[in-house]
Amino acid sequence: MTWLFSLFLVLDLLALLACSRLLVTALQQRKASHRPGFILLVIAVGFWALFTTLAMISQEESWYIFWRDLVFAPLSLVPPLLLMFMLDYTGHTTWLPGRQRLWLFLLPALTQLVLLLNPVLGWLYKDTQSAQVGIFRYTVHWGFGLWYYVHAIYSYSLILASLGLTVGLLLRLKSYQRYSALLLFFAILIPFLISIPYTFQWLPPDIPDPNPLALAIASVFISQAIRRHRLLDLLPIDRSTLFDLMADALIALDWDEQVVDLNPAAERVLGLSMEDAQGKQASHLLPAWGVLRLSNQDDRGFENEIELEVAGEKFIFRLRATPLRSHAGELGGWLLALNDITQLKHAQAELLHLATTDPLTGLANRRHFFHHAAFEMSRADRYGHAISVLMIDLDDFKLVNDRLGHAAGDRVLAEVTQRMRRSLRQADLLARYGGEEFVALLPESNQSQSWAAALRLHSELTSSMILIEGQEVLVTASIGVATRLPGSGDTLDELLHRADRALYQAKQAGKNCVRMGNGSS
Repeated sequence: MTWLFSLFLVLDLLALLACSRLLVTALQQRKASHRPGFILLVIAVGFWALFTTLAMISQEESWYIFWRDLVFAPLSLVPPLLLMFMLDYTGHTTWLPGRQRLWLFLLPALTQLVLLLNPVLGWLYKDTQSAQVGIFRYTVHWGFGLWYYVHAIYSYSLILASLGLTVGLLLRLKSYQRYSALLLFFAILIPFLISIPYTFQWLPPDIPDPNPLALAIASVFISQAIRRHRLLDLLPIDRSTLFDLMADALIALDWDEQVVDLNPAAERVLGLSMEDAQGKQASHLLPAWGVLRLSNQDDRGFENEIELEVAGEKFIFRLRATPLRSHAGELGGWLLALNDITQLKHAQAELLHLATTDPLTGLANRRHFFHHAAFEMSRADRYGHAISVLMIDLDDFKLVNDRLGHAAGDRVLAEVTQRMRRSLRQADLLARYGGEEFVALLPESNQSQSWAAALRLHSELTSSMILIEGQEVLVTASIGVATRLPGSGDTLDELLHRADRALYQAKQAGKNCVRMGNGSS
């Protein structure tokens, strides 16, 4: 049987190395809330494998008994630590919160006490006979005491509870989310099944402890779950009906801002299936995410509007980022909600357009003119610039309406508007002041510049006839110009009053001309 013991020794050493590697991996990625429990679990399993190895290579019977007894310490800790990890991993932390978990370790602590008193009481085991194959020693008979059965039943009950949590998780998850949970299930189940026959001595007496084999198999499953399916990186989320049916696109991120989960609405918005999106960085799916995180580094959550292209069409979304925290307050990830506000923004833009625009000419209305002019006056004061106003009144326009009708008159106004727009700068604001009267605000324009602008506008208006329903209409205009120089202190009303007075002077001069208003009002 030397070959069998040699095989089990090699497997035990491999399990010990696997535990060391798992421990290093967990310590490198220890930010998630479920990882501390995993770290403690790996440490306990590692000591279990270590003490088993030391017992197998012991050449003195006293050392063999010492290491075999010491195995009970980590062995009794594995079931409660496993249950703690599964509670955290499956999101059932409220089932056994905080200090209540310490009760899980009461019976393992009593087991250590019973082990110390066993030579006197015999509650754990009554007799041990050892045999030797080469350098290997192993137990061929173990008379059990009552506490041994208490300890075994308690340990297996906790393991079964952990398996139940894993099965519940598998039932809740979508098929593409089950890989890591399924590997975790087998990593628990296989050692459980292998250890039962040995624990209750249902195996032939010359068969060594098969737990090294169980630990080696479990280590392979756990390593695969971590490396291929990111067991420690991607905490599974309960895909409830509410999550699936939410109209908003929901994206769950882990602490490293990688995609953990999407609901169907998010799949449609991003144009990606869950399988394709899982594990990708948020900035890869949402280009604006990186900038938003830089401007919101306090991890308190934030809300912003972003633009995304969906099926070749641009949409506007309200992005709400909510931090997901552990019970200790540590950031464990983010939940992003994308609400399509494209129609709302279009409606708001339409309302704003209606509130600020003259419906006939498409120019700014009187209200918008005063709002914008106040801003430009304040800016002119701040930077020491001149600012000018043109008051424009179409001459004898009532005759056009009387001769051609109001519908034709409206088309004439529309054409006049286009001509005035062509003659002004992009920075100038042209507004309909009322009826056939218009006003133009010229930022950063002094007297000579505003005078030249008024002459250009006048020339553009009178350059050619306007053809309406086969009839030619000649439109002329009287224009009053007023300039507010830096430091003058004139208000907007005073500036408009001077331009209006200049317009009156143009009318008095025979119309169809430009006049400059000088001095103060």
